[in-house]
Amino acid sequence: MVCWEHTDLSIALEIPGSYGLQPGLVVLDADRTDHEVRFHPLRLAPGPDEDGASPVVVPEWGPVGRGVGCALLEPVWRLLRVWRTQEPSRAERTRALASLAPAGYQRFWTRQHLAGVVPP
Repeated sequence: MVCWEHTDLSIALEIPGSYGLQPGLVVLDADRTDHEVRFHPLRLAPGPDEDGASPVVVPEWGPVGRGVGCALLEPVWRLLRVWRTQEPSRAERTRALASLAPAGYQRFWTRQHLAGVVPP
């Protein structure tokens, strides 16, 4: 999963018209063969001014847009391509899994049974 702010990345990449784009969060959810992109449009509205405190900004989220297998910005596409071509070795996977518990993560293993498939 990769996330970025749509307008900021477009401005950083010097894409023409970036300053006029709808701000929002982009979420790329990918596996080794396909990907889905979700766009969460955002508008920052002034919030209530309470007791003269610092100005408050309230996010207003718009409807989420989704696209499967859609085009990506070139740097994001390159990142995805590199990730897909560099399959971790068994030793790397074992090391990564072993590092989870000391970092405070709990692991729960389950079996997935597919319809019509007899588990070994």
